[in-house]
Amino acid sequence: MRQAGGLRRQGLPSRRGNRDAESQGHCNQARQPRATAPGDRALHRRRLKQKHKVALDQAQKRIEQRASELEKAQASGDASKIKKAQRNLDSARKAYAQIENLLL
Repeated sequence: MRQAGGLRRQGLPSRRGNRDAESQGHCNQARQPRATAPGDRALHRRRLKQKHKVALDQAQKRIEQRASELEKAQASGDASKIKKAQRNLDSARKAYAQIENLLL
């Protein structure tokens, strides 16, 4: 029968071995910031600009898709479909505006 308190309280090693922070050599040490070269920052900025451009392209494509869905809904004449398609188009336009206004 297992005793209350577990193996650690009895002074015995745990089943997993000694995995204390002290034994790993990183006891409460703050991580040192990595030195970045100016080239790294420029590369990071270029990658962010590329991601921003891709996100804008995707958002624009989504707006065009939602606009075509709205036209189809208007052609069908179903009021609930028109309302839903209009909400989707407004949401896509709002997402595009948010992406466009991101600070880089």
